[in-house]
Amino acid sequence: MSSALGYCHEKHVIHRDIKPENLLLGPKRELKIADFGWSVHAPSSRRETLCGTLDYLPPEMIEGKKHDKWVDVWSLGVLMYEFLVGNPPFEAEGHQATYRRISRVDLRFPPEVSPEAQDLIAKLLVKEPSCRLPLDKIPTHPWVLRNAPRHSLQQYLPAETFAALFSSPPAAAAAAASAGGSSGGGSGGK
Repeated sequence: MSSALGYCHEKHVIHRDIKPENLLLGPKRELKIADFGWSVHAPSSRRETLCGTLDYLPPEMIEGKKHDKWVDVWSLGVLMYEFLVGNPPFEAEGHQATYRRISRVDLRFPPEVSPEAQDLIAKLLVKEPSCRLPLDKIPTHPWVLRNAPRHSLQQYLPAETFAALFSSPPAAAAAAASAGGSSGGGSGGK
């Protein structure tokens, strides 16, 4: 998913409505992003339109600030949380309560979510957009390395990175990635 969004961003396309209903699985189990109805081609400017799906809106949209490609990174964090927990992270009674939880980045994890998954989600769901984990750092996050099939990672990582990560035991590779590849994030409350 991070690779697909990275491709869109390289083409200066911001999707702005990443959610489960807009993901498709191809015949070879490849992930495809669908429904570009809210997307925008924005090579040089930031946008101000409030658009997308309530539970996936980032703080900058809710607060009426300009936004850019980092809205898709936020949505990826919400998507990951929803896939692991079964509901969006900021779901509340009514729209205004949901807006408040998003704006405050009131992120709470149930105990069954592993510390590594919590770390990755928290690095995506950061209030300050530029402090969110860059898409190209996601494949080397320890949670991804521990849970993604190696053949799937091999097609998205440079050959030398893949070889360095997987020439050592999995725990050592995850530790190495954690030490060198998890910058750019921060706690959910930034």
